[in-house]
Amino acid sequence: MVGLYTSKTNGDDFKRVSPKNQQLIDWETIDLQGLLYFRTMEDIDRNGAFDDKDRINLYEYNLIKGDSIKLIFNDKIYQEMK
Repeated sequence: MVGLYTSKTNGDDFKRVSPKNQQLIDWETIDLQGLLYFRTMEDIDRNGAFDDKDRINLYEYNLIKGDSIKLIFNDKIYQEMK
């Protein structure tokens, strides 16, 4: 399983940013704002495989503040908006 981690430039404060039990898909940074956006696939049917039945989540993480991640969007939120 692939996860997303951060640390200071000297390696201190190494920590996982992406939620456990979620597979990292991709990420992008907005350098001027210090924001990191990343997508994961969540094994919602708990079958141990990441497939088309699982949920895609989009998160935001502030690299400067080091706050907790914010869930921005996923399939469940989309269905609730309809």
